[in-house]
Amino acid sequence: YTTLFRSTGNELSYVQEVLSKGDTFAKKKFSKLAEQWFSAQHDLPDFFLTKSCSHSLELAMLTIGLQPDDEVIMPSYAFVACANAVALRGATCVFVDVLPGTMNLDETKIDAAITTKTKAILTLNYSSIACNYMAIHEIAKRHNLYVIEDNAHGLDAKHDGRFLGTFGDISTFSFDHLKNISCGQGGGIAINNKE
Repeated sequence: YTTLFRSTGNELSYVQEVLSKGDTFAKKKFSKLAEQWFSAQHDLPDFFLTKSCSHSLELAMLTIGLQPDDEVIMPSYAFVACANAVALRGATCVFVDVLPGTMNLDETKIDAAITTKTKAILTLNYSSIACNYMAIHEIAKRHNLYVIEDNAHGLDAKHDGRFLGTFGDISTFSFDHLKNISCGQGGGIAINNKE
């Protein structure tokens, strides 16, 4: 992390600027700078900060137009925010077993879970280990489904030379106190599918 997170010597003056102005201008200025930095460092052209990864997951479901009759396939082992984002739209969570070695969605069980109501596949990169995105994208393409990538656990990790968070049509991030990059509480969303 030393190359990514070295001190510039300006941190204290930046904090003082935000605290002394007491308005949202300075906060927006530094939020935009943080978005630009994260976007450039992780090859995410359309990245935006949010209040939490939970918020980002909810925005992802709104963005794909999730409706009450829709279904979303997701791993049976995940943080409750994944299911909550779907349930808040009145849609149905379809849980698929995870692989014991990675705790990631078992891609061999996705096809059997797909119905005419399936709208998306929600993946989770558990402990910075990537899902089998080649297989998942092939399934999603065949059934015209969105891939929503929960990358709360995968900051700065790569798979096949690409950063995790670049594999979903929409990807979500967490910056809470337990994550690789932390701001106490916070999140991000990347729109990787221009459509």
